[in-house]
Amino acid sequence: MRKVVVGVGNPNVPKDSAGWIVAEEAAKVCGVDKILLSTTSFEILDVLLEYDYAVVVDTALGEEGRIRVLDLEELKNAEMTLKTTHSLDLLTTLKIGLELFENIAYTKVVLVEVKDLNGEMDDAFKRRLKEASKIVITLLSAKNLYPRESKIIRR
Repeated sequence: MRKVVVGVGNPNVPKDSAGWIVAEEAAKVCGVDKILLSTTSFEILDVLLEYDYAVVVDTALGEEGRIRVLDLEELKNAEMTLKTTHSLDLLTTLKIGLELFENIAYTKVVLVEVKDLNGEMDDAFKRRLKEASKIVITLLSAKNLYPRESKIIRR
């Protein structure tokens, strides 16, 4: 089974680089492919078509301190949008991919939520990144890769 971790974000904006930081750590620990993207455009679909299983990590505007894990299959019927700095948000792009392609990777989405993207990473944010890395490592290492549930983790 071909696995990939995809980090999305802007490495020049500390809080928006969460996807890249978490993807780097998880790929190193799990020995899986790593792709780093600065956008959630259709480029991400090209990546997901090359793999069987993917974990996508991004920063989202929302409740400070929340990490969300979403199952891509749940997005088919979800009435959900995501507040990001990208022109086409991640969930919309993934929903389009599900409509267009049958062979898209089974995907989990891990979102590190922040109230705003301003400022440097404080200790609390760095702890959330470590927690998000552990979650992604667990998802990539799992024997049962297809659980059908999403969860919100609050710390």
